[in-house]
Amino acid sequence: MNKRIIVIICVSIIFSSCDNSPKNDKLPTQQTRYEKPNKKQVMAMPLNEALLRYGKTTESYMGVRDDEFVFKGGEPEFRIELNNFYTSEQLKNQIIIIKEITWKINCRKKITVWYEKQNDTLYIPKHYCVYSNDMAF
Repeated sequence: MNKRIIVIICVSIIFSSCDNSPKNDKLPTQQTRYEKPNKKQVMAMPLNEALLRYGKTTESYMGVRDDEFVFKGGEPEFRIELNNFYTSEQLKNQIIIIKEITWKINCRKKITVWYEKQNDTLYIPKHYCVYSNDMAF
């Protein structure tokens, strides 16, 4: 008889501790930790992977964020090295779309990467520039 009472008490304690109230499905948001951009790594991955790995972008030296432009040569000095990757024939006969993305490396430096558009979803890295925030081009 005593065993029955103990079992009944244990079962009632277990059932009374069950919470049948509606649950709040919203869990506290966890901040995603992004890696610091590394020039070797960033040049080895397409844009969509880089955005997932490095997170939020920032403004480039030219004061723009996530700029996309048709590259025709004759760009401002900040983008001048892109001329080394295309022949005059390519610039004349092709539409070359470049996406300019910039990340902070640390409080003093940024990296801007120029991605060439291959199709609607694929941008591959073409060139990069690491520079200090106070650099003048």
